[in-house]
Amino acid sequence: MSKFTPEKSPTKSGGVKWWQQCARSFITPYGKATVAPEPWQVFKRIQPFTCEWLTRPDVALSEYCETMISNIPILQNHGKGVLKKSFVADFTSHFQHIMGNMQALNKKNTDTDTAATATATDAKEVLKSMLENDKLDEKMEQIFLLSGAMFAMSSNYLIGTSLLRHPEEYGKRVSGQSNVAAAFRQQPNVQSMKSFVLDPFKPDTAEGLSRKASRALTKAFLESSDEAQDDEALQPSTSHKKRVSSGKQKQQYKSTRKASTPAPSQQKTTSPSQKQSKPLKLSKRRASIAQLAQELEEEVKRPKRKANKK
Repeated sequence: MSKFTPEKSPTKSGGVKWWQQCARSFITPYGKATVAPEPWQVFKRIQPFTCEWLTRPDVALSEYCETMISNIPILQNHGKGVLKKSFVADFTSHFQHIMGNMQALNKKNTDTDTAATATATDAKEVLKSMLENDKLDEKMEQIFLLSGAMFAMSSNYLIGTSLLRHPEEYGKRVSGQSNVAAAFRQQPNVQSMKSFVLDPFKPDTAEGLSRKASRALTKAFLESSDEAQDDEALQPSTSHKKRVSSGKQKQQYKSTRKASTPAPSQQKTTSPSQKQSKPLKLSKRRASIAQLAQELEEEVKRPKRKANKK
């Protein structure tokens, strides 16, 4: 006997782990949900250690039947609030005639009233329902896309809100070497959680946001502890108010000065002699410049006087 007999074959499965089930590879973890996979896409993703159909088809049929039996009541009780009643009724009707066969194939069925020894006939009936129903194929494709979208949206929402609503547990699980991450781990509270979550949006690290938007976010949340302060922080900053008020004051001063300045006809005229008799009040720099200009002017005039004497 070869060492690769079915009993000792390296491909003989001892059971696919729950967390290794190939169905997980078709789930959209985030982003847009994908359409139902084509057969060739299924072939690329399944392995003996991820798919019971490749090693233990009886277990695969058992898991299939268990999935249908346990989820049909959920659709009937809760699906009507999301889906049309006619859709739920039509979908579940496809399994009514094989419910007894699925109960027999379900290895985890402990109900004494429905439990029975599975036969080849039970397997044939379930397999026929999977292969001879084009309408069920269409509905399954619709459900795959719809459920993928609903799963991606609901799972991301529930994970995020679970962490944000429990900062103590959130802080225990935070990883990272940044200062805000370390502070959040040491003192997990609402304020340190805000600092950790919003730190990437600070102006010096947020490339995707404008400075105004990132500054408003960090100021509104990192510097506040409640909603009232958050709203107050979103108001214009003190420096901005000072700039605005100073601008208004300058404009008001200009308008007042313009109104108080007399017209050219009303201004006093002075003769050149009067101007010379009253020395101008200049700043030190302007005085030195004026003095330098006067010296240069005298220096230029000196050669001309000598030429006239000759």
